[in-house]
Amino acid sequence: MHRASPSPFILSPVCRAVFRLVSLAALGMAYGTLVQAQAQPALEQSAAPSGTAAESPAPGTPLVLKPSPMLGEKIPEGDANLPPTFVFGDSISGRTDLDTVIDGHAELRRGAASIHADRIEFYQPDDTMKARGSVRINSQGNQFRGPELTLKLDTFEGYFAQPSYRFLTNGGNGQAQRIDFINDKRLVAHDATFTT
Repeated sequence: MHRASPSPFILSPVCRAVFRLVSLAALGMAYGTLVQAQAQPALEQSAAPSGTAAESPAPGTPLVLKPSPMLGEKIPEGDANLPPTFVFGDSISGRTDLDTVIDGHAELRRGAASIHADRIEFYQPDDTMKARGSVRINSQGNQFRGPELTLKLDTFEGYFAQPSYRFLTNGGNGQAQRIDFINDKRLVAHDATFTT
């Protein structure tokens, strides 16, 4: 024996699915009409020269963009505009906003600088990085290799112990007992050789 359902309308699962699709389609068309109705006055207003009444653009004609003096050409200075720092390695550990240690096939990238080593320790408060073991750095095409590097990433100040180097612009290369980085464009090499 079957008991009567308390609901006067019993819908099969297929009927329910069709009903939902039809309802969603109807809501979508209503929402699209609302958006189109609201967007039309905004388009007419933006296409009009200031102080004149706007005519609707002909269908199919593209909107013409106008330059605005409101957009800044210069990016503001400050910590918020530093490029992001990416780290890769076999093992990564650290403390949030304090330090990060990358062990095994360690790599740190920021902007135009890429640093590879066996181990990299990055201290965020002073933006200092220490790399040990088979250190390689590529900065704007200039390459340095050696056993130990200490560098402030934001100012590119620091030193490289016993590096070999190759410069991109002139193909010059050599070795040094130590290189002191003054900034990303200047360095001082101690006890160095240089050849082109």
